[in-house]
Amino acid sequence: MEKEQTRKKSSGVFRTGLFALCSILLGLLISLAVLVAVEAAFRLAGRSPVDHGEDPYVVFSGWTPLYEVRTGIASTSEYKKGLFNEVSFPAAKPAGTIRVFCFGGSTTHGRPYDAKASFTRWLEDILKASCPGRNFEVINAGGVSYASYRIVPIVRETLQYDPDLVIVYSGHNEFLERRTYARHFTEGRVLTAIRALLENLDSYRALKVAFGKAGHGGLPHTVTVDRDKAGQSGAATKEHDGKYILPEEVETILDDGEGPQVYFRDEEWSRDVVRHFAHNLNVMVRMCAEVGVPVILVDPPSNLKDFSPFKSQHGPGISPSECRELDRQLERGIKLVGQERYEQALPLLEELARKDPLYAETHYWEAKALLGLGRNDEALEHFVKACDLDVCTIRATSAIQDEVRKTASSMDNARFIPFRELVIQRARDTSDKSGVPGNEMFMDHVHISISLHQMLAELLAEEMETMGLVKRHKKLTGDELHAIYALGEADFDAHYLAVRDLNLACLLEWAGKDGEARVILERAVPYLDDNTFVHERMAEYLLDDGEHEKAIQHLKRAVELSENDPEVEYSLALAYIEAGMTDEASALLEKLSRLEEGFPLAEAELVVLLLEREEVTKAVEVSRRGLDRNPDAPALLSTHGLALFAQGKHDEGIELMKSAIAEDPADPVNYYDLACMYTAMGKTHDALESLTNAIGNGYANMAELRNGTKLAPLRTDPRFKSIIDRAS
Repeated sequence: MEKEQTRKKSSGVFRTGLFALCSILLGLLISLAVLVAVEAAFRLAGRSPVDHGEDPYVVFSGWTPLYEVRTGIASTSEYKKGLFNEVSFPAAKPAGTIRVFCFGGSTTHGRPYDAKASFTRWLEDILKASCPGRNFEVINAGGVSYASYRIVPIVRETLQYDPDLVIVYSGHNEFLERRTYARHFTEGRVLTAIRALLENLDSYRALKVAFGKAGHGGLPHTVTVDRDKAGQSGAATKEHDGKYILPEEVETILDDGEGPQVYFRDEEWSRDVVRHFAHNLNVMVRMCAEVGVPVILVDPPSNLKDFSPFKSQHGPGISPSECRELDRQLERGIKLVGQERYEQALPLLEELARKDPLYAETHYWEAKALLGLGRNDEALEHFVKACDLDVCTIRATSAIQDEVRKTASSMDNARFIPFRELVIQRARDTSDKSGVPGNEMFMDHVHISISLHQMLAELLAEEMETMGLVKRHKKLTGDELHAIYALGEADFDAHYLAVRDLNLACLLEWAGKDGEARVILERAVPYLDDNTFVHERMAEYLLDDGEHEKAIQHLKRAVELSENDPEVEYSLALAYIEAGMTDEASALLEKLSRLEEGFPLAEAELVVLLLEREEVTKAVEVSRRGLDRNPDAPALLSTHGLALFAQGKHDEGIELMKSAIAEDPADPVNYYDLACMYTAMGKTHDALESLTNAIGNGYANMAELRNGTKLAPLRTDPRFKSIIDRAS
């Protein structure tokens, strides 16, 4: 009886559980059916509700609109002119006008030229010649170093100006700025994938809009940033609601001045960058769809054949000694390629790529060897792989390029220009016919030649006709197109082309390719003789190569052009010192030391020269006068300390040197000088400690450490040898 009751009870629980499960499944099915119905209704209506709200990944510390409107004319904001071309157009589109906005980074902008060389200019010229009597406005909204997340707010802003078409050429700048995706790391891939799926549903976006997550007008979401806490550059280091805070304007990783070496491989971060890019493209196209504006997405090509990776990094698990051996073998392979001994080079490079498949430089030179052997298709594969593995990612990767195609194919109002494939095809048909784009098509690593800008303009004009946006009255012949281009290029005088070279040299230097930058800058100098910066920069290159006399001539011209700017005069004084012309340097530094507000660096250099001449009393006088005007200047604290020490006031000198270190604890020279002071006083322990700090902060004058007289008493101490070994 008891067993029967237990059985009935269990059976009842099972039926209750089964009923509950069926109810849940039925509820889910009904919910799913409702969702499908609502989604279908939105799709049939043909107008997708767009979430015009916040970027889920980043937020800006501030934002200034690209255009400001005065007396009915929209013009580039003063704040944006450093990164955008100056353009203006009627805020209210004139009747009968076809208005096209073109977005992207520096290629769209026209770099290393400006908008006059960009595809945007040639597109407008082609349209006007093809459709006489029609008015066209092709507006260049390309921003230097602008990535997709910075383009989204500008697209949103410009939709108020009634465009007929939006063109987006983006993808090279996605890895330029520091940012993290912390919230998306912590919530895991599953939730991220679910969110991405939901973002593709019109019904989900409608709910977001309905619940007020939109409504920032034409501006992106911003937060107030405490710049003191954010860092001197103004770039935020904290997050807001799980999103990384970016500065109002672009601050690239390479702007730190340390070059590509600041990049390191981070596959997790790279995948999030690609996801963010895909999200941004999706948002741009959907915003345009909401107001009935079609979009053309352009697949961005890059220079594969003639630009080696900016930074290569060995794969994990490879020991330092193995890395050194791989590097040594790679140098041998590169030398063989340079000697056109491709058959010998290829097996060596293939073996290196097998041992370390993640090292970008190896794939690049393997591709060069394959190219030399005429195996062009294989070469192209390895050139692409070298680009994709480049740790300093300032060319669009295959993953980025794939997202452009995917977005265009998934959206009804988007069209796709396979520009990358067409550039490769042109490389097969012209020049060396290798099928690998190189210097004959590019100004540098990504900026296309003027002829490719013109080619893209023709492709865009054809696509606009296919879309029904324009009906060209006549198809332009090759001769007519050449006539249009010749007329436009008549504006490109020698000075204009030299400015291109200056921009290009700056970009190459920024990207860590100083050798290439110098060659291009030398080409520009004769046409930019009135440019102070050109002479200053050229002088720096010459000084690096020990060409002191030429450097001094350039700096003298820079001083003349700048009307005796103290900073330029100081650079000339340093060049004099480097050339051993101490009398000329002293005279110029003495002049700068007499400036009413002082010039701490110049005064400090003068003190050092005076001490070298054993003019100790004058050195003390100059440094004391400088400190009276700038009491906390580290350069003057340290040199006044040296002067007092030389005067026999050892304790005062050491205390001042310690004060200089407190003001600038990263300067290795001050630690070295303090070590010399302690050595002179016989304080070996303190001297070795200061010397250790000097080495730790980057002091690298090995000749002075090994052979300088100031540290001679320490050389018998085994601790000194240990320090030198570490420095080596």
